[in-house]
Amino acid sequence: MKTATIPSLRVEPEFRAEVEAVLGEGETLSEFVDADVVFEALQRKLDAARAKQAKTRR
Repeated sequence: MKTATIPSLRVEPEFRAEVEAVLGEGETLSEFVDADVVFEALQRKLDAARAKQAKTRR
């Protein structure tokens, strides 16, 4: 399986500073991505790919 990266998200410097102020030692902003959102997006892509493949097989 290939690894993947999550695209960068631009935030205002003030917001970033506020969030970083509450991070624990060793924590990163990337750890706060909601997995449910990522899985839902991946499921939509998978469903679309399967639908496209089903149409081409007819």
